[in-house]
Amino acid sequence: MAIKRGVSALVLNKKGEILLTLRQDLRDWRFPGGGIEKGESLQKAVKREIEEETGIKVKIKRLAAVYIIDHLLWKSVNFFFLATTVGGRFKKQKGETLDLRWVKKQDAHK
Repeated sequence: MAIKRGVSALVLNKKGEILLTLRQDLRDWRFPGGGIEKGESLQKAVKREIEEETGIKVKIKRLAAVYIIDHLLWKSVNFFFLATTVGGRFKKQKGETLDLRWVKKQDAHK
């Protein structure tokens, strides 16, 4: 069974707010992220995914966590980064992102 590899990030703006995306397929709010293309570094993949899904350009601060899902039907590993904004403007990815939102840290879990 192949292991799916992905990246995602907690993105902070200058106000300390967290970027969340409303995914079209799952209909829930998540950190931006996605798959890693062949030959692509983890940092390049997470920057690309964030910009594709949100229009926001980021600087990667550090790898924060790696988590593994070992499900009966699939296996995956996700590399989770901390990042800060360096530019760009909100732009939803057609067919993938329904909405984008900056939320205060204390409201991110709601």
